[in-house]
Amino acid sequence: MHSTLLREAQLWRAQLVHGLLLAVAIAGPFALAFSAYGAYMRGHIVLVIGYALAYSVVLVLVFWRKVPYAIQVLGVLALLYLMGFSDLLIFGWKEDSRLFFLSLSLLTSLFYGVYQGFLALGLSMLTILIVGMLGVTGVLALPPLTE
Repeated sequence: MHSTLLREAQLWRAQLVHGLLLAVAIAGPFALAFSAYGAYMRGHIVLVIGYALAYSVVLVLVFWRKVPYAIQVLGVLALLYLMGFSDLLIFGWKEDSRLFFLSLSLLTSLFYGVYQGFLALGLSMLTILIVGMLGVTGVLALPPLTE
């Protein structure tokens, strides 16, 4: 009975990951165009390239059937972390990096467990702390909190 529930939960997680990736693949061109336009207008060409690469990784994870579940989950989590990190470096605290990091923690809890979710939350908080400290000490030139 316990192994049957475990298999059902694993199947549900796999379907959820695939559905999440499929939703991102469908909505991705709109988000890519909107985000890339905003980054381009602010002069962040590297960010535009990063958005395009992230979307191409999502397409590979969705449409290449041989990608295992573990790689799909790690791909989603890595993309969330990298998007949050790049957003934090380029736009500072005032943009969406907090949402990416919160999503990373929640999805890690969902796909791996609560303990791993807390580890992801710790990684997110440590990343924000380190970037903030580097900004305060003048090592990184972070944008001001208000424009």
